[in-house]
Amino acid sequence: MESPQIELGRGLWGGRRLTFEALPSTNQWAMDQATTCRHGDIIHAIRQTAGRGRFNRKWYSPSDRELTFSIVVRDAQLNPQSTTLLGPAAALAIRTMLQDHAIAAEVKWPNDVLSAGSKIAGILAERDLRTETIVVGMGINVNLQEDELSGMSLPYVATSMLARTGQAQDPDAVLQNLLTHLDTTMSAALSGNRAELRQQWERHDALKGCHVRVATPDGIFDGTYAGMTDAGALRLKLPTGQEQILFSGDVAAFQIRNRFNT
Repeated sequence: MESPQIELGRGLWGGRRLTFEALPSTNQWAMDQATTCRHGDIIHAIRQTAGRGRFNRKWYSPSDRELTFSIVVRDAQLNPQSTTLLGPAAALAIRTMLQDHAIAAEVKWPNDVLSAGSKIAGILAERDLRTETIVVGMGINVNLQEDELSGMSLPYVATSMLARTGQAQDPDAVLQNLLTHLDTTMSAALSGNRAELRQQWERHDALKGCHVRVATPDGIFDGTYAGMTDAGALRLKLPTGQEQILFSGDVAAFQIRNRFNT
């Protein structure tokens, strides 16, 4: 495997930025190298050949048309309450970055970003148990054209920054802009400022009031989406009137209301 270009101080919180021409998966590389990675390091692949999302779904990442990278979090203050919010915090940062580009977007639990009801970005947060490191991987559809998006075999409808604006973007410039917002939201998650993140999520929540089906390791739950807790879990109102709290799962919404708050 080729050696990365290493730039000191260009990561998050003063970490390094390690840029590879190609990697199978930025998350997998960071997990494999967790013992040598530093807090705030960014593992960036110009082309990702075997990217994956949640539930091992593939993430299509051709050169210059996708932004794929992972952030290494090794903060001494890591705790279960903060780590469950790192994915939602990243989604909120991406939503704000898209707003900077005049793209209206909403967040979908647990860590997707939608624009016009179509997926434009996804996040995969993983924990390395050896080092208690959290790796937060992000994939953003930057310059994929509509015919490429429609031709992909995906379990969801996808869109891109190019498709939404008609203008191509420099992925590196998108990353630099995004880092400013990630600093704000992920620092809030690590510092325990959970209520503020939940309030931000509520303002831009694509699932608000939707009837949803959530597939979890413990079974499938149907009900009305009732928001996100301060700890980042899903609140589901069951047909019985009881509330179920779910910390992980795959959500299918029967109707998404796109409000695109700005």
